[in-house]
Amino acid sequence: MPKTRGQRAGARERAQRAGASARAGRLGGNAGGAAPRKRCRHPVTERDSGERMLELFVPGLFTHLVLRIAGSATVAFLLGLLLVPLVIKHGRRRGFKDREGKTHSIKLNELHAKKKDTPVLGGLAILAAALASTAIFAHVMSFYVVLGAGTLVALGGIGLLDDFVKTFGKDKREGLTPKQKLACQIGVGLAVGALLVLFHENWGLQSVFALDAPHPSPPPAARGEGATATAFFALRIPCTTASIPLGAALFVAFTALVLTASSNAVNLTDGLDGLAGGCYVLAIAVQGVLAYVASRADWCQDLGLLHVPGSGEVAVLCAALAGGTMAFLWFNAHPADLFMGDAGSLPLGGALGFVAVISKHELLLPLVALVFVAEAASVILQVAFFKATGRRILACAPLHHHFEFQGWAETKVVIRFWIAALLASLASLATLAVRP
Repeated sequence: MPKTRGQRAGARERAQRAGASARAGRLGGNAGGAAPRKRCRHPVTERDSGERMLELFVPGLFTHLVLRIAGSATVAFLLGLLLVPLVIKHGRRRGFKDREGKTHSIKLNELHAKKKDTPVLGGLAILAAALASTAIFAHVMSFYVVLGAGTLVALGGIGLLDDFVKTFGKDKREGLTPKQKLACQIGVGLAVGALLVLFHENWGLQSVFALDAPHPSPPPAARGEGATATAFFALRIPCTTASIPLGAALFVAFTALVLTASSNAVNLTDGLDGLAGGCYVLAIAVQGVLAYVASRADWCQDLGLLHVPGSGEVAVLCAALAGGTMAFLWFNAHPADLFMGDAGSLPLGGALGFVAVISKHELLLPLVALVFVAEAASVILQVAFFKATGRRILACAPLHHHFEFQGWAETKVVIRFWIAALLASLASLATLAVRP
């Protein structure tokens, strides 16, 4: 029976509605013709227009972790080259400069007399360049990145206060008392450890911060041991699969110890032009490699390491710190135009300890930071031996001053310490090849 014109129009309308419903079902991920689901913007996986524009010139810049690490170091270096001259100019204008007779050693003051009036705010330029570059290249909603940046800011604030008291306080030699500085550092370390415990025990922080970067997951057979709370709170023994369980409370205390010790070690090493900066670039580069390796589940399985999802973002932060420090070194080479100051040495040292805790290489840190450890140990032994016997082991502590007193030129001390730091860095990386 032939259809009327109205029936044919109704059939066409029903067919059009059915086609539209089917297309909506396919786009929305459901076959029932329901309205398509609204796509939510995720803070980690979505990219803004600025990132997309940069990827027109460097394809894959924000999707490949290795490219982001390289970009972070490069941009931090370039930003540092721009910022350091401004800091030098500001430090000279405001009187934020090195003091004459800042130590109790008459001979040491004579050796360093030419360093008087050198600006001491170099650490601020390093931190500003590193944090800005990290904000560009890292996933800023990664919990480890947020916590690492907060650690840098907190320790940098302590160091800046110490520099301010040394420069403008009543006693321009001492700055904060050792007890005051130590209490602040321990407080920061305890806070970092506590936040890591809350995050890994999933007290709601994982719903706020992203853990993993949006990289494809390896096949199940390639996945290594994951960073469960129990595994993360244990100390991994280098070159073995063995670990020492700590539990949450001991983990917090040990984290505070690592951050405080590494922070003070770099601070004690910052005494000659280029010494702390050159050694630090090598150490933080190794820490970045270890953080990147910990983020790769397939590599962790092969090497017998603990897989820490999201630790690759910490490698981006390490690269930024290395780049910023290299820019500082450009002006800190002998004779230095700028000193790092406590505003730089305390947070940079704390970053070494922080990355060691995140990548689960805490017990490897003494080898990675061998020069810094030797400098700190020389001070501890000198003080302890003098209190016990009234005599000194070294002509002057820290260790680099001892060699100055033995007649070594400042540049010779610095370059030989750089060589020692390089050998320690290579030895640290070599431990990854020692399979259990």
